[in-house]
Amino acid sequence: MKSSLRKLFNDAWSEDKYKKIYDEIVTKTGHLVPFRIAETPVFLDDSLWQKLVIATENLITQISDPDILSKCDKVFEYTSTRVPNESPHPKFIQFDFGICANEDGSLQPKLIELQGFPSLYYFQTVLAAIYKSLLKESENLKFFADGIDEEKYYHALDRIILNGHDPKHVIIMEVEPEKQNTYIDLLCTSQRLGIDILCISKIRRNDRKLYYINDQGAEVEIKRIYNRIIFDELEKRKDLINEFDMLQEVDVEWAGHPNWFFKLSKFTMPYLKGDAVPKTYFLDQVDYSKLDLSQYVLKPLFSFSGAGVEIDIDIDILNKVRQKDHYILQEKVSYVPLVEDVNGELSKFEVRMMVVWPEEVDRPFIVNNLIRLSKGKMVGVKYNKDKIWVGGSIGFRE
Repeated sequence: MKSSLRKLFNDAWSEDKYKKIYDEIVTKTGHLVPFRIAETPVFLDDSLWQKLVIATENLITQISDPDILSKCDKVFEYTSTRVPNESPHPKFIQFDFGICANEDGSLQPKLIELQGFPSLYYFQTVLAAIYKSLLKESENLKFFADGIDEEKYYHALDRIILNGHDPKHVIIMEVEPEKQNTYIDLLCTSQRLGIDILCISKIRRNDRKLYYINDQGAEVEIKRIYNRIIFDELEKRKDLINEFDMLQEVDVEWAGHPNWFFKLSKFTMPYLKGDAVPKTYFLDQVDYSKLDLSQYVLKPLFSFSGAGVEIDIDIDILNKVRQKDHYILQEKVSYVPLVEDVNGELSKFEVRMMVVWPEEVDRPFIVNNLIRLSKGKMVGVKYNKDKIWVGGSIGFRE
């Protein structure tokens, strides 16, 4: 960690500056962010960043392997939500790493989760700019990956989402988007690209064609969808009346095909290898009586935002699991508290390495990062109530 930058930031920090982060978000987007923003960015040194890059590149190589991709396809033996017209590879990939320590005390990123689904790509640039505005010496700080600047970043994202279409024929699709915690990112995306944000219930269908009604009351054909719907949530909303069923054959392109949410997920973890990958087993394929269960966590394959994760497990708990093929056992990782707050207390953190895979390139590449700071047992709101130096953030490097 960059201790010199940490001291500069902490010495200059104030409650007024923290409030200004939220005020600036409202000024720039017109929306009050509903989730907690951390008081501080994280200042990463080159050594830790390079370890994150090496770990990510290793995983990119693995998930680009046709053999791994074919294994990922088996996920649809467990779920009936296979959407037609699947793309040959995901457009968006996220790798979440906890920052841990080796026995010799050196830092080691450990993969916690991965997903073939978009994250806060557009909001992160807004947040980074606001953090930089609070730092006196910020001109030499960067948050994009090496070889990426703002122009290249937006060029890659904009092309993936629009694919050459007139923005009026491209939409962002969610379930009641205004009620989502990630609505702030949808707004930033919409404002950047000039595309509409629609609830799936607002999409109309005529045979194989999709359309929506614009503000002038005219029908507008939908040619491409930037999908932000999580099937878990959609399936719970029996009250929504939809003309468009995502499982139907329709003439539409996907900016981020929905199938990759399942294919690159916790289901992929047992197939991955490397120093940055904790031991992971499908619960129905391992003799867990021979494992030290105090060193493992139980995770459901098909859940979102940490729902259903069991941290403290024993053999009785595992024996009672009914659908064992729907769970994984993952080796526990111990995060190292590294980020000092103004009271001298330390926060631990996860780094999300944000990756894109444009159609015209052979290999995904890193573009940005997202960081979540925590002082609780897990990264999440309920574990961090009434604490400071916790929440969503971003990593800067000199």
